[in-house]
Amino acid sequence: MPYNNIIVLLIFCIILFLIIKNFSNVLKFLTDITDTRKKVYYKLHDSNLDPNFTKITRGIIKNSKWAKLYNLVDAVNSATSPTSPTSPTPLVNIYLKSELEMKPYHDNKQYHSDGSQIKFSITYKKDGADPVILINYGNWKNGVKQSKLSVMDYRTYVINHELGHALGMDHLTCEESTAINGVCPVMYQSTRGCNKFKCGINPSVNDYNAPKLNW
Repeated sequence: MPYNNIIVLLIFCIILFLIIKNFSNVLKFLTDITDTRKKVYYKLHDSNLDPNFTKITRGIIKNSKWAKLYNLVDAVNSATSPTSPTSPTPLVNIYLKSELEMKPYHDNKQYHSDGSQIKFSITYKKDGADPVILINYGNWKNGVKQSKLSVMDYRTYVINHELGHALGMDHLTCEESTAINGVCPVMYQSTRGCNKFKCGINPSVNDYNAPKLNW
């Protein structure tokens, strides 16, 4: 075999080895650049309140049914990234906030039937900027008993609910016409409690068709 052919073959083998070794990263890159769904970046911010917050939330988002409609991209681990905070591909910032930090957002106090205050997580946009999600740490840590969900199920619900807002979905009611098989839409405020229905933790067809927020 001529010497030049040996060099070409050696280079080819090295490239093939590197592709095989990094196959998952190569596949992820190709997926990122060829997915035609609307791309929505999200950025999870570490929290001293719960060191596992980003890991748990990343898992919830990865398995979220919103991902069937949108190309949800982790801005930290993605091969691509938004060009700017207000680019056409939104960057949703997600934070875990303490009860004290959430207090300014609870000025319009609402209460459960037992007299305890309803404490929500929130999603907001300010002056046309991209969405910001603030997750209430007290609810994240302990769940909300009125929802009758386990702590992990409540976390799944609240991430999907607030992510729905970030994607432009407004609230839904929970009644016979919206509760599929007796399960409330995820865009219902299950933190209030779901009465005779079961609180939903994942988006359903009704959530996909929820009224759009005016932002």
